[in-house]
Amino acid sequence: MNGLIYRYVGLLTGAEKCIVCGRPPVDSDMYYRDHMGNVACGHHDVQMCFGCTAMCNPSTAINIPAYGALCSSCASKSIDPKIAVRLVDYVHNFYRKLGMSFPGHKLHLVSVSEMQELVSQGVNGTGAAVFGLAYNKSDGVYRVCLLRNLSKIAFAGTFAHEILHLWQYGKKIDAPSPICEGFCNLGEYLVLSTIDKAEAQRRMACEMFDPDPVYGEGFRSLKVLYDTQGWKKVIETMLEFRR
Repeated sequence: MNGLIYRYVGLLTGAEKCIVCGRPPVDSDMYYRDHMGNVACGHHDVQMCFGCTAMCNPSTAINIPAYGALCSSCASKSIDPKIAVRLVDYVHNFYRKLGMSFPGHKLHLVSVSEMQELVSQGVNGTGAAVFGLAYNKSDGVYRVCLLRNLSKIAFAGTFAHEILHLWQYGKKIDAPSPICEGFCNLGEYLVLSTIDKAEAQRRMACEMFDPDPVYGEGFRSLKVLYDTQGWKKVIETMLEFRR
């Protein structure tokens, strides 16, 4: 997601302060700027918060190795469970219009540490471990765990991704990782496209330019299929991977 942190040279007013060291970046040096107007010296190793998509100060952010960072502001937030339920209904209604149905499931709002514990336990799920996780334990109960620190738009997008993992479980689809995750990212992208907010556009851009061979390339390959032949063809392609 660091594709939303841009690198510049010059064009500073002198009033900006680096979010990492607190000093004004030197005009002649390359520096970073995000969509919020935050700046950072070019020699710092900056990250983007997966909660608000702004740059993080590494000294105050919660860093999860191999996954990303959560800024201190987002870490202190918690989505209202009633709003979470409404967002879940919004996503379900979107997919219902596409003719899709899902196995019965339980929704859990979890902290960063609880999410990491689930990942360390090796639960049967393939979602993005920091944002959300979808799985079915031996008790036969389908579960979707979502990070409670997400914004409303990030929450809707993440749930749209995870619920498509449950759809694949229910249909006994065993697709290669780029197809499995690309399909889920396509659903997330389509849900975000119905939300007329700048944050939704930023998150869609993250998917479009994600260099990851699984989440990025897999998504773009299925998006081409969707753009040229429609959702029905995407579903037919997914069903070819039934085991």
